[in-house]
Amino acid sequence: MIEKIGKIKDTMLGIEDHGIMTFYLFFDFGGSCQGFGGYCLDTRVGKDSTASTGDLIQSVIKVCGVERWEDIKEKTMFALYEKDGYNQPIIGIKGLPFESNKTFLIKEWQEKWFPKENIK
Repeated sequence: MIEKIGKIKDTMLGIEDHGIMTFYLFFDFGGSCQGFGGYCLDTRVGKDSTASTGDLIQSVIKVCGVERWEDIKEKTMFALYEKDGYNQPIIGIKGLPFESNKTFLIKEWQEKWFPKENIK
């Protein structure tokens, strides 16, 4: 797993322009920026979407070492990648060793809440 340190310059939690409930963490890597998120949080597939959305929000808050979503902004975190290279998606986040030092991987969250045949 590749770790790239960056500062979360902005966040989004809400309904995007296609009417889908989603989230984003926008990383600034000092010369480049990239978003993590964009996953649909309100479609009922498998288990209850309300519970899965709450679990995602709580997991991200805990990994960021804050108590409120609004406090994620300006946090320095690791963005996690499967492999190195241009245009690779962020697959998770990790707290700094002297802060939360916790990890959130989107694939683990998806496997917990949704049937495997629906995960891409």
